[in-house]
Amino acid sequence: MTHHLSALAALLLLASTTAFAPPAHAFQRSAFYLGFGLLSENSIGKITNTIDGKPSVLGTSSYPLFLKYDWEFGRDSYVSPSLAYTLVPRKAQGEAADITTWHLSLPYGSNMGRGGWDWSFGPGILSRSSKGKGGTVQLNNGSGMSTFGLPDRSVETKTLTLTGGVGYSKKAHRVSFDLITEGLASSRRSFNLFLAYGYNLRD
Repeated sequence: MTHHLSALAALLLLASTTAFAPPAHAFQRSAFYLGFGLLSENSIGKITNTIDGKPSVLGTSSYPLFLKYDWEFGRDSYVSPSLAYTLVPRKAQGEAADITTWHLSLPYGSNMGRGGWDWSFGPGILSRSSKGKGGTVQLNNGSGMSTFGLPDRSVETKTLTLTGGVGYSKKAHRVSFDLITEGLASSRRSFNLFLAYGYNLRD
């Protein structure tokens, strides 16, 4: 949890360093952002990472590369294809597998005046690829220790998402916060939080 909070603090620090630049539109025509983010899956009290079993706000975290392109759709309106991809897979519970995640979204958004803020909303696809390491592991079975086999194959799942969020830009810097919802119409829906920093390579 400590290193997750450290990454979150680093992103917030990047946001604060842009506060002294002059205001500008958040979305910009043909802007291309490259950066990184903090993706917290199954957030908002859905899972627990603690011994006492209490759910936490931050879920399972990874740190994907982030790409975004602003395509002007109309007057002060934009469609912004975005991709978040984990270059370094995260470890599954017990390090039984490596999990690679990517999220491709196609949100529509607009600037909120000239204060540097914007909003966006749209569909996407979230993919999780789990690559098993094989072998065995010793686990507690309730009365002692037992040996269990680990999968040695790869499994990929894809789900449709609905993403809504806000962003704040100053000069070439942009910080955004998104809520990614999986299974919106299902009773098993889950929520993911994504905080990202991007630098406009075309500024």
